[in-house]
Amino acid sequence: MKKFLLINLIISSVFFFSTCATERYSPNSEPILVPRVLEEGSSKFEMETYSMRVPIIAYHHVTDAHQNDMTVTPELFNQHMQFLSKEGYQPITLDAWCAAALHGAELPKKPIIITFDDAWKSQYEFAVPVLEKFGFPATFFAYLDVIGNKTTMTWEQLRELAKRGHCIGCHSATHCNLTKRFDFETEGQYKERIHNEIAGAKNIMEEKLGVQIRHFCYPYGYYNSEIFSMLERAGFISGVTVNPAVNTFFTPLFQLDRFIIAPWTTVEDLKKKLETLPLDIVRLEPVNGEMCKKPVKEIKVQLSGEQDITSVEMKWKWKKTESSWNKFLHTITHTLPEPLAKGIYSAQIHGWDDNSNHYSAAWLFEKM
Repeated sequence: MKKFLLINLIISSVFFFSTCATERYSPNSEPILVPRVLEEGSSKFEMETYSMRVPIIAYHHVTDAHQNDMTVTPELFNQHMQFLSKEGYQPITLDAWCAAALHGAELPKKPIIITFDDAWKSQYEFAVPVLEKFGFPATFFAYLDVIGNKTTMTWEQLRELAKRGHCIGCHSATHCNLTKRFDFETEGQYKERIHNEIAGAKNIMEEKLGVQIRHFCYPYGYYNSEIFSMLERAGFISGVTVNPAVNTFFTPLFQLDRFIIAPWTTVEDLKKKLETLPLDIVRLEPVNGEMCKKPVKEIKVQLSGEQDITSVEMKWKWKKTESSWNKFLHTITHTLPEPLAKGIYSAQIHGWDDNSNHYSAAWLFEKM
């Protein structure tokens, strides 16, 4: 099918991204102009997201020494990096993505972000040499309580990674659930503690490392709109989740999704994750990060209808659930057997078109 450049789209994107970037917490941000080669018949959503997708993958332990659901072997990690190199992926840091989203910095044609949680020493010993063999930068999230322990990186090692072109982010002070207030705490005490987990940890890391700490990783993947505000006030510009979906410039920077890599994530599995496409969602109920005070009786998603999705399924609390798909209204609804109790809940939507292309979206909210 003949391809062509849509100049009008790029012009219209100036308005969109100048507005969008302002909403992403930077009053002086500028739009990014990415030339897009588009196929005839592409939907508006596809046109506006073409060449603007970035998957983020997340690793934890990289070692042969022990195995759990968060460990990959050095051999498997090397296979993953070989695959990325062979397929033309060009890893960037979160700094580079935010610079593009907020200020119009250039991006490579096929960007991907590689992240590591918890600053395990095995990452430094086994993953970093492989990364640097391929010339790949990565983003490492550390939390204060364990830095310098027997199984984690030291401050000097983190400083060294920053000097070598990698990005260092904050994973809080103690890796606690930031959304949970202890029974013995007053509201004021809770907010002071979370301030120390966020702003306090950022200040200490910047003092110890001599670099800006601008990216946050939510412990256990838990967040809410109040945490977003506290991150913004502390001077962070992004936050990463464990919601399995791909990001575009439409993705709020404090809600960046990631694919968690497990020991059973083969190269073929990784390929499928990276080829996932974004769903064009018009409405979520409840919305991502919402702190719901009213009863929640159903989970509902409305798609735009421009992507020709032919089949849809919902995952509720990480498991496939019964839901109703209205192909005329483009809505999928999961009716709950009873109103939700207090807690954190996650949901995913997966869709497929006639060509078996896989689309997804994922989010999280809190019932107060």
